[in-house]
Amino acid sequence: MRVIERVRDFIEDPLNQDKITFLMHKRGGWERWFQLELAYWIAHDFDGYSVELETHDYVNLALRTDILLTRLRWHAGYKTVVELKCEQANADSNRFVQSVFNDIEKAQQLSPSITEFTAVALIQNPDTMEVADQMLTTLTGQRPELISFNYEGFDLPGLLYYS
Repeated sequence: MRVIERVRDFIEDPLNQDKITFLMHKRGGWERWFQLELAYWIAHDFDGYSVELETHDYVNLALRTDILLTRLRWHAGYKTVVELKCEQANADSNRFVQSVFNDIEKAQQLSPSITEFTAVALIQNPDTMEVADQMLTTLTGQRPELISFNYEGFDLPGLLYYS
């Protein structure tokens, strides 16, 4: 399972698009909602994975994962950490992209039991997409993969991810 494909499928579901459009403009952010909904969706729609939230799978036990996916069959025990960032309305692009970079840096502190790491950022502001592409490429030496959504009435310009 490529995590990014599951995230994209989740976002492309019309019911989820309506929820995202509604919630991403509300005060207090929508990252926790997205984390919980995505975890529930993966757990119930994709057989063969266990899904855990906020696990201590970093060498530094003060750090926690957003989502931990563990295969139950076919390469049982294969573990993927997913770190999420969801941009809030009117967020400072540079500050948001720095928080994404901080999540990417956490990959260097993964426990040895983790097989794969994926960082996903959901971006509202089209300017942030440009800042993220430039800044993250410079900071990591790797260009993020950018995925755009162009649906009528859907305000999420896109997402980026590192794997």
